[in-house]
Amino acid sequence: MKRMPIAISGAGIAGMVCALHLARNGHTVHLFEAAKDLSEVGAGLQLSANALRCLEPLGLLEELKILATRPNSVEIGNGRTGAHLASIPLGDHAETKYGTPYLVIHRADLQRVLKQAVERHQAIHLHLGCPVDDAMEQVDGVRLIGALPAHLENHPFACLVAADGVWSKIRTNTLRLPPAEFSGRVAYRTTVPIKGLSDRLRTTTGLWMGNKSHLVHYPVHSGELLNIVAIRREEWKAEHWAYTTSTIELRRAFDDWADEPRQILELGENWTRWALCGIQPDTAWHQGRIALIGDAAHAMLPFMAQGAAMGIEDACILAAALEKHSDIPTAFARYEASRKPRVSKVSKQAVNNERIYHLPIPGCYARDLVLRTSSPDSLLSKFDWIYNWKPEDVDLN
Repeated sequence: MKRMPIAISGAGIAGMVCALHLARNGHTVHLFEAAKDLSEVGAGLQLSANALRCLEPLGLLEELKILATRPNSVEIGNGRTGAHLASIPLGDHAETKYGTPYLVIHRADLQRVLKQAVERHQAIHLHLGCPVDDAMEQVDGVRLIGALPAHLENHPFACLVAADGVWSKIRTNTLRLPPAEFSGRVAYRTTVPIKGLSDRLRTTTGLWMGNKSHLVHYPVHSGELLNIVAIRREEWKAEHWAYTTSTIELRRAFDDWADEPRQILELGENWTRWALCGIQPDTAWHQGRIALIGDAAHAMLPFMAQGAAMGIEDACILAAALEKHSDIPTAFARYEASRKPRVSKVSKQAVNNERIYHLPIPGCYARDLVLRTSSPDSLLSKFDWIYNWKPEDVDLN
């Protein structure tokens, strides 16, 4: 099934990774993106070993290492008391353990590397400012509906991969699946210059836990910026799902926290307040010759830092399924069957992590005791099932 004209809607991380894997396998790909330019959204993200194994065959790993940072550890603390509870080793330890580094990167840096790779590849045609609103599966292929280039308005594609994010139009308009729902959690995000900050902030990932809230920070952009994310359970009454807010609103939300984490929050001036929305992974991911990947299929809460990684894995495995099976519906069925159990498990782990992070008094006392008395390697090893994953081990038969 070589050199098929394949359409992908959405040029986010999952969409571009999928296009690169498909083109690497000999397919011609048309990649449609609603935005007129690919701007950064969401600040930082984490690239663990499982995600990097999908990016390495694309020849991107060395470039990403330059732009990313490799934190030495995750330092865990109690946000209310300021007590330091545990240290999870990353750096050399994680790279030796999993065979690839654990990286944190600015989303804009990853997008830029992927976009440049897409634009270099002659088999990938990137169409910006071209939203795909719907699709029709017909006898001779899949036809797209949207603001398309004139020469592609009635063009039949062998299949459509929908990577159009948490508010996927293909998910709701074409496959008639339920849309994402607000989770009751809100994220405050910002980045600040890292120059002059402490060695701890420049070299580690920090996790501070509190009642119905937590704070995460880590260096990005070749170690030049500090990414800060504060998450709380809150209502959402705004018209849009994200907006710029002030430090005053954030200070009020964390005014009972200890000095050290509050001082980290004080570093930020321009914050974006995001409504965290999710999709249950147990709904359908494909129908005929149309498949969903990434957030369009299973947008998850960020408490396992695996949202981007799961989309990258999806992209890699879907391309492998199309390589293995000449019948497209069969390939998509095998993709879905192979991915769903893992993604569901990761999604459930994220929900469980939130429960642990946000424990109130007195439950947090037991949590803190367990963290204090656990060995550093045991805290990392509990997620071996995530980080040891390899695309070549996936059964697509």
